[in-house]
Parts: sequence; structure tokens; C-alpha cells
Amino acid sequence: MRTEFRTKKHLGQHFLKDPNVIGSILDAINPGQEESIIEIGPGDGALTEGLIMRSGMVYAIDVDNEAVAYLENRFSDKKNFQLIHRSVLDVDLSGIAKMPKARMVGNLPYNLSSPILFHLLRHLAAMKDIYIMVQREVAERIIAQPGNRDYGRLSLGIQLQCHAEKLFDVGPHAFIPPPRVWSSVVRLVPRAEKELTVDPVSFQKLVRQAFTHRRKKLKNNLKKIEGIEDFLAKAGIDAEQRPEQISLDQYIRLTEALYG
Repeated sequence: MRTEFRTKKHLGQHFLKDPNVIGSILDAINPGQEESIIEIGPGDGALTEGLIMRSGMVYAIDVDNEAVAYLENRFSDKKNFQLIHRSVLDVDLSGIAKMPKARMVGNLPYNLSSPILFHLLRHLAAMKDIYIMVQREVAERIIAQPGNRDYGRLSLGIQLQCHAEKLFDVGPHAFIPPPRVWSSVVRLVPRAEKELTVDPVSFQKLVRQAFTHRRKKLKNNLKKIEGIEDFLAKAGIDAEQRPEQISLDQYIRLTEALYG
């Protein structure tokens, strides 16, 4: 497929063109006719077309004037398609499709992937699941486990609230223009409410402090918290460990000890 408008480097646009990759993503999502889809950054509509055919309603969010004009023309006859011409960071995702829970899909711009991911986390209650294409390095950070160099704030923030799984990698050749890096498709499934035992905001505040300096001991990064060594002991954490050595469960216990 050829696009009819130019991609824009400052928006991080790389349009998916490989039909095999498009098919693999659609098969992974497997949308139903009764389901609503929210698509971030539809670009020239390569994936959007299949989503429209296989789902009940598609809400596409794009900030690019040219992309919006092109998509409005391309899908003007589709009654189950609606464009939202805004940055996704300015969109109240919870208010788009409330019943049933929406399914999210998006090829995230590399330069905004982390802010968008944290934005999605604030709207998980309205989401059934999320399928995102991100730079492979970001995907590795999302699924990273303790002791891994990729393990950090993003890993913990997402894994606290979601079950995360990398589905497959996508090479540069699958896009126009080809990026210089590989990408990965990741599936996020929000955890059930009963699985969340701590406030995500308090958890993120703690984790942000813990990773102030990755190579310092945890007790040093958290030294501004009065009695931190007692709190660490209560949570069963060795105060001499570094932040990337502490598991999700241990950070949860520490959050509970600090904030109740």
C-alpha cells in the first residue's frame, strides 16, 4: 500500500505496510462484531481497514491534519468509524466507549511511547485489553524482570496493573519509511480489581524515588523517608540491594508498609 501523504519525522510516523504483520496483529486481537476498538495513530489506515471490517465500532485518534483528512475521505462510507482529531495525551479514553469495555490498539510513536503508556494506565478501568507496537527496547523494558538491566519504573508501573506479554518482533522492512530499529507487539491485559492491593499513585511515587540512581543501594535512594530501614525490614527487603534487584511483590509490600 502506498500512502497518499508524506510521513512526518517530528511526529515519529512510520506507517505499517506489511500485510503479514497486519494480519498477525488482527488475528492476535481477534475483534468481535459487538466490540469497540480505540486505535492510536492510525496513520494511513492499513490496520484500521481490518479493524473496521471485523469490529462493531472503531474510534481512531490522530493529531496529524493530513492523516485525519485522508482517513475521513478513505472511510467516509463506514458507519462504524469515528475520527478523533487530537493528541491521545489530551483524550479522555475512559469517556470514548464505556460499555462494553473497549479494546485498544496502536502503533505508538517512538518519542512518546512512555508518556502514552502511562496515560493508558490511567484509563485501564475502561479497557478490556491493549495491543501496542513499540520500539523493541521499550517492549523489553515493559516485560523485564528483577535483575535485568531493562527492569525499572516502566516495568513496575505496567506490571503492577497489567499482565504484560510480548507477542512478536517486527523488522524495519514492515514500515514506510523503515525505522532504524526493530519494533515489537505487546499485549497488556488489565489486572482484576481484587489483584490491586495498593494505590498505583503511591506505588509510582515510591518506585520513582527508588530508581533515582540505579546503581545506588535502595536505602540510599530512599534515605529521605524517615525510618526507611525499618520499613524495608518490615517488607522483607535487604536494604543493601539495588532498586533493580527488588521484585514487584516486594515493592508492593513496601508501598503497603509506607502508605497503608
